[in-house]
Amino acid sequence: MYRNVIKRGSAGFTLLELTIVMTIMTMLVLVLGFALRLGIKSLEKSEFKIDSLDRTRTSLRIIESQLQSFIPLKYGEVSKDSVYYFKGQEDSLSFVSSVSLWGRQGGIILVTYEVVRDRAGDTSSLVIQEESAYSGEKRSTVLLKNFKEISFNFFTKKPTDKEGDWGKSVDNSDNVPLLMSLFAESTNFKIELMVPVRARASGTFRNPTLPYMFSDGG
Repeated sequence: MYRNVIKRGSAGFTLLELTIVMTIMTMLVLVLGFALRLGIKSLEKSEFKIDSLDRTRTSLRIIESQLQSFIPLKYGEVSKDSVYYFKGQEDSLSFVSSVSLWGRQGGIILVTYEVVRDRAGDTSSLVIQEESAYSGEKRSTVLLKNFKEISFNFFTKKPTDKEGDWGKSVDNSDNVPLLMSLFAESTNFKIELMVPVRARASGTFRNPTLPYMFSDGG
């Protein structure tokens, strides 16, 4: 009789242990699965951040290359009233460059960068448009996308000034800025590009066709 009691008790205890072990294993699987999903999401987020930063750096190198290849051409009568093909605002920049984003083009390229807000006004993108001064061919694409803020600033110093200063605009004038600053902020990082405008000598065209970017409607 005692043997039967012991056997029944041992069998019940083993079943309880098995139930506890299965419960613990189930909890471990759930915890490990949650940790794995969290790790994958974190990895994907890190990869997205790295890719976004790499694309941003590539875009900034393009802007730097084009601006450092600025061609200081003027339009208008050959006089002190002629002005440069250069126009800058807080949300746009237009100038003449010898470098094209698409590479195969060369010569005189009319470049325009424009900050475009999305419909909700939450994010901004930087769009580049190029127009060949020879063929009139136009091409455009997005360089920076889904940024909280994108803005241009310009450091100018006139020959009569002792010190220069930063401003948010450069109108058509006989003086181009010494420096251009582009600030961009996303949800993951902030970055600022500062580019010197090196060219100073100019060639003045007598009454050339006014590019669309400098017209009243541009």
